Amino acid sequence: MRLFVDSLLSRTEGSVGLGIDRLRWHQPVRPGDFLSAEAEIIDARPSRSQPGHGVVRFRATTRNQRGETVLTLEAAMLVTRRPAATSSKSGT
Repeated sequence: MRLFVDSLLSRTEGSVGLGIDRLRWHQPVRPGDFLSAEAEIIDARPSRSQPGHGVVRFRATTRNQRGETVLTLEAAMLVTRRPAATSSKSGT
């Protein structure tokens, strides 16, 4: 969890954890293990109750130094939405 908080959630402005689903520990993590994590966005939508925010669901995998999967989870978080991109068309 610390990997996700330090690397993913701390860089997401206005993020609030909404819950964790399907948490599974596949292998024990031992002192001295080196862990790496990756996350994949599986869904993103505007918040129904909070304008200016969105709900992002992601799937995360943590592996040890031998490439063994030690943790998988799916989670949701509330994030601040970026302003809509505007396109500028020049007539020349």
